[in-house]
Amino acid sequence: MRYIEVPGAKRALSQMVLGAEYFYDSDDVFRHALLDQWLGHGGNAIDTAAIYATRDGEPQSERSIGRWLASRGNRDEVVIVTKCCHPWPDVPRRISREMMQADVEGSLAALQTDYLDILLLHRDNPAVPAGEVIDWLNDHKDAGRVHAFGASNWSLARYREANEWAAANGKTGFSLVSNYAALAEMKDPLWPGCRQIDSEYAAWLKSSGVPNLSWSGLSHGFFSGRFNPERQDQQDMVGAFYSDANWARLARAQEFGEKRGLSASQVALAWALNRDYTALAAFWVGNFHEFREALAMSAVELSAEEMDWLAHGD
Repeated sequence: MRYIEVPGAKRALSQMVLGAEYFYDSDDVFRHALLDQWLGHGGNAIDTAAIYATRDGEPQSERSIGRWLASRGNRDEVVIVTKCCHPWPDVPRRISREMMQADVEGSLAALQTDYLDILLLHRDNPAVPAGEVIDWLNDHKDAGRVHAFGASNWSLARYREANEWAAANGKTGFSLVSNYAALAEMKDPLWPGCRQIDSEYAAWLKSSGVPNLSWSGLSHGFFSGRFNPERQDQQDMVGAFYSDANWARLARAQEFGEKRGLSASQVALAWALNRDYTALAAFWVGNFHEFREALAMSAVELSAEEMDWLAHGD
């Protein structure tokens, strides 16, 4: 397992980050066993959010993780990445000091902890000055509630604006980007406000050394074999990933995998982990077979030529 240092975080994160988007209360037995296995195999980073696994209006992911942390007494072994300020249907631009405060307090209570390792802004609102957002985050850091923070689905211009303001005003800036950066490129945003790492962003990440955590290293299951051009029942997937370029990438991932004894999903995850900038990738699994498949990619290396061929072909 490779590990990545994120400024401000008290311990290095495993480059692979276990996603907890579907950690419902009813799944505790399986999910807690999965988390035990994750730690046992050297993983330590868990990706969650204040709105993940919402059922009947109740977000359950952080609560499930909190019960596991409390039952195992292992809080210091785990790096929790959670998110605040996700838009609501009636509040599409949900970023304010009060909303951040409410989300942070809610996450601390649900996770049964007194600190968050890394807090990400789940979306942006360009109408809010970047410096104000940095001020609010520094208040939480100074109070010990948050150790490090970053921005998910922020543009490069806004991210740089925030950190330039922080540097000019003696504040701590963002330590982490978390935009989509996987083998299948998004044609349209998978969800409103989502952003991906384009070539300009990738070049800046490489030159700056800032890490990016791709929030879906497996392209939301696109490489799993469950999708083909005839399947049209999931319109979010159709809008985001159904393109000639992505079907060609899927075919190349399958071809490459056959030669290496890997599934197309394994190839896609390896691609997300082998970028030429500092890359982390979140992945979620539905069973232990998928978990073992993903875990096997933790040390796989792809050459620059292989990376380019998978993305662009000949």
